[in-house]
Amino acid sequence: GSILARVNPETGGDLWNTRFANVPATDVSRSLLCAGTRAWYAADGSLRCFNVETGLIEWEQYLGFSNDLWQILDLGTALGIIPRNGKSGAGMLLCEKESGQFLQRIPLAGMGNRIDARTTAAAPLLIGEHKLVRLK
Repeated sequence: GSILARVNPETGGDLWNTRFANVPATDVSRSLLCAGTRAWYAADGSLRCFNVETGLIEWEQYLGFSNDLWQILDLGTALGIIPRNGKSGAGMLLCEKESGQFLQRIPLAGMGNRIDARTTAAAPLLIGEHKLVRLK
């Protein structure tokens, strides 16, 4: 689907719903991140930040590569956005969590065609076909 909704836990009805992507979402568990009063979703070449109280978009940041599947990592004050469908040449993009401001592109050369990310107690990890990278 492509609808983001907040549900009333007492009635099960929608408090609000909004379209969060122009195409049906795939692998939402990796391309959607929720924390506090915000939800971030990466698709259609953009990273969007939604206010979960209102359902309104707070900001949108163009990522490029509109046909990519993306994964979002929570890196404290920043978000790490990683292409998941073989375009490791795009690198990992870092955006400020509060404003969406682009901070940095981190090359991922040598990771292989499939990149996955996991958050561990010690540090976020990027797992590629050919190597493992620990983010500090």
